[in-house]
Amino acid sequence: MKKYLIVTCLINLLFISSIHARDLFINRDLLKAQDYKSLELQLQKSNDRYLDGDISLRDYYSSADTLWADNDISAPWLGYALSGWLKDSPESAFAHIYIGKYYADKAYDARGTKWASETSDQQVKEMEKFFRLSEFHIEQGLSKNPLVLRGYLTKLSVLRTTRQHDDRLLLSQRLLLYLNKAPLKIKQTVAVWRWIVDLCTPRWGGSYAEMERLINKVAVENIPAVTNKQIETLNDLIVHDKMSMDVIAGDYVGALKIGEKSLRANTNLVGIYTIAANAAGELKDYKKCYQYAVRATEIRPWHPYGWGKAGFCAYKLQKWPEANAAYRHKIEIDGFTKYPTFQLGVSYMYLHQYGNAYALFKKSEELDPEYVKFTKMYTSYIEKEKPKTVLPDGFDINKLIGRMEYAASE
Repeated sequence: MKKYLIVTCLINLLFISSIHARDLFINRDLLKAQDYKSLELQLQKSNDRYLDGDISLRDYYSSADTLWADNDISAPWLGYALSGWLKDSPESAFAHIYIGKYYADKAYDARGTKWASETSDQQVKEMEKFFRLSEFHIEQGLSKNPLVLRGYLTKLSVLRTTRQHDDRLLLSQRLLLYLNKAPLKIKQTVAVWRWIVDLCTPRWGGSYAEMERLINKVAVENIPAVTNKQIETLNDLIVHDKMSMDVIAGDYVGALKIGEKSLRANTNLVGIYTIAANAAGELKDYKKCYQYAVRATEIRPWHPYGWGKAGFCAYKLQKWPEANAAYRHKIEIDGFTKYPTFQLGVSYMYLHQYGNAYALFKKSEELDPEYVKFTKMYTSYIEKEKPKTVLPDGFDINKLIGRMEYAASE
């Protein structure tokens, strides 16, 4: 009887561990399928469990920030699905808050990525239009449920970026003034303080001195039982910004030197690894580039940049299985774009999977006809030497990409 119980317990443990991993983009699938009830249950569960301290911030974001990818912002399905959610559940706090996030993302997309001095008045006008819509829906959502963390994170970002604000207040003062209205449970989260500190970088009108004050005075007083690791991560936000500015200035050696201590300490701030991977890649140190990029994908597997950089550096190192996996994951997140599609095809060539390679080369030509100058060498070889490997017309190329699973933090 004892042996039977032990075996049963082991089987149960194995079963639990096997289902511990889940499809990383389940929430995007639910939104696309307009299964709003299931989606809300997922979002409510991750929100409440994070606020209760039952899951990590990484696990929270893996649910809260995977309803769409950056490249989805201009996709017709996204606006249609979100408007359908609000129509289906007009009193849903999550529907309003995620529509608010959608409009905030639209605002950033309209603004572009250039410095303020290089941003046109028309871009700013378009940005502010979307920000007003974002703020309206966020306030609607928080009035229905003031404990939805994503609402505060999005609103804080809007307050940082919008030009419709009181210039008499410092950036940090504006953010803290808004946060004062939040419930205590929100104000005690590491997530909200990471967000506020990160928003107060010098390039946005803050300063490193102000970031340090927020960390050592304000955040420490608000986060219950704050740990040394949490404080280190907050300080790493300053390190990240300094590294970023060095990379912008072309000082890749300087960027890596600034980040050296945080990298050795195995920081859990993903941005430090992405910046370090970029700097190492520019210095042609592809081994370190790959190492840093892979670490970035471990922390935030739903971010496409880490996968793209990991694929690039694996390609340079001729690590074909690793390059193949990285580019497949990038395409899963971002959809088919010409460069990753072509690179994935090259990795399949070196893995001797010629039919897959041919399909991807043809897809990259479809995305950009000029890519034929890169693909012709490969496609001509396959047509002449490996014609039987060419996949049949109508083959679903998405089958070559696969799906990522997400394992929760321990």
